[in-house]
Amino acid sequence: MMLAKGDVSGVFQLESEGMKKVIINLKTSSFDDIVHALALYRPGPMSIIPQFIRRKFKEEKVEYPHPDLEPILKETYGMIVYQEQIMLIACKFAGYSLGRADILRRAVSKKKKEVLERERESFVSSSIAQGYSEHDANVIYDYIVRFADYGFNKAHSVSYAKVAYLTAYLKCHYFKYYFSTLMTSFMGSTTDILDYTKQLLAKNIKVNGPSINKSNDIFSVFDNEIYFPLSIIRGLGIVKTNEILIERKNKIFSDFEDFVNRCKNILSFSLIENVIYSGALDEFHLSKKAMIESYQRIIEKNTYTFIKDVVNKNYISEEYSYGILKEKELEVLGLNLQYDFFKQFSGLYEKYHMVKIAKLQVNRKSTTIGIIKKIKEIKTKQQESMAFMEIEDDISTIEVVVFPRTYQSSLPLTKDMIIMVTGNLQKREKMQLVADVIKKI
Repeated sequence: MMLAKGDVSGVFQLESEGMKKVIINLKTSSFDDIVHALALYRPGPMSIIPQFIRRKFKEEKVEYPHPDLEPILKETYGMIVYQEQIMLIACKFAGYSLGRADILRRAVSKKKKEVLERERESFVSSSIAQGYSEHDANVIYDYIVRFADYGFNKAHSVSYAKVAYLTAYLKCHYFKYYFSTLMTSFMGSTTDILDYTKQLLAKNIKVNGPSINKSNDIFSVFDNEIYFPLSIIRGLGIVKTNEILIERKNKIFSDFEDFVNRCKNILSFSLIENVIYSGALDEFHLSKKAMIESYQRIIEKNTYTFIKDVVNKNYISEEYSYGILKEKELEVLGLNLQYDFFKQFSGLYEKYHMVKIAKLQVNRKSTTIGIIKKIKEIKTKQQESMAFMEIEDDISTIEVVVFPRTYQSSLPLTKDMIIMVTGNLQKREKMQLVADVIKKI
């Protein structure tokens, strides 16, 4: 059911939008469906996919060029999809050995006139010797030539499908662990990690930034939640991360002072700053400003015994501005998690009964909020201005249709503007939110 619904993110070879569409239209429900999809979704055979799907669901009659070919072509509804089928047809009709049949397959795929005629003569004469008529032999040969470019090696397709099936199984039954492993494999790509993070959030799975006492050197699951690795923090890398993990092995860090004292010989102050701004020390319940400004006093305390209050109680709750924290988090992690732009608007969802883009329902009036990523103004037949926009929140994207009256009352609308949109979600060629009211934030 997971694949049939198009939930293919993170599944080997099935992630592209085009392949996703094939998987959905095939209503993939078996291993063979995956094998077929991987063989069909290529430049040549892609054109026969609609016909293949119609035949699967009995919307079109399955026909065979000759009754004797049914055992060979039944699994692909009378159509040649695999190179092995071409070879089996040649063996059945012309009595070729598999080696000779493969020579035929390679020869006809070149589509050279002299080669095609030479191979036709051989195929037809051999087929007649097998008891078939000259007419049937020519029909079958033309059929082979027609599909020669389409055939994909079935052994390859089955191998790919096996890996696709295994990854789909792991995703379905061990979702959090699979995605944490998947994200680890993409640790060098912020775009992919951010994309997978959004998908996890869309499924109401909590994704946390790095934690000094819970994170490891890879993405991991702790208390049923996913945690970013410490090694993703700028400047730490694997070596420094492993030194911290070794120090933590026998005893977790009890507070900020304990962390500084035990890691001062591992991390420079600049790296400790990065760890602070990453949010990895938030579990110590101190503001980032308090930790940074108390660092030197903690170091001095070991030298000067008269220093007692390491953290100034007057500014434990004082903090840097949201803008600074957002900028610093992006700098040290490569993306914003805790200081995600939309979190500052979280109160508006409750106040205005808004829903996330992913929760919009077809033909139901709803209000959502998003940032304009694209905007295209066009003219109607009456020469009135309207627009198509693409807006996104922290999880999803939707196209918004703004008809003339709403568009004129909402101007100006520009890229990167935050807007609240009230309207109806409609399913046309794709999902579109038809705007009734637009408010700028």
